[in-house]
Amino acid sequence: MRVQSTLRDVTPDVERTLSGVATTMARLDSNRESLRATGLADSISTAVASTNRLLLRLDSLARDAHALATENRGDLRATVTNLSEASRQLNNFVDQMSRRPLRALTGVKPLPPIPSADSARGPEAPEPWR
Repeated sequence: MRVQSTLRDVTPDVERTLSGVATTMARLDSNRESLRATGLADSISTAVASTNRLLLRLDSLARDAHALATENRGDLRATVTNLSEASRQLNNFVDQMSRRPLRALTGVKPLPPIPSADSARGPEAPEPWR
């Protein structure tokens, strides 16, 4: 869920950045023509060509990342949910153990799971410290 929203939030910024880089590259191309008479033209031409290749690769990577997130949206959501629950339970365990170290022998009462409409999580595994 966080990955999806992060990708959704970042995509417009990435597209604006790529558009800005494309505009800059066009200006560099025009400046390159004016500098052709000097000795810098070859190195600038090489830098512009390398930057153009980088821009194309970044655009391709952005599309691939978006496609990957879209194709695996359900799995990503389930993973984030499971990690959130595991983090919540682990924080409870550490808190209880730091308050009463003897709970290592007597056990820590786990937090109840957060009710969720997401059925992708599967059955709850029993905690080893019950």
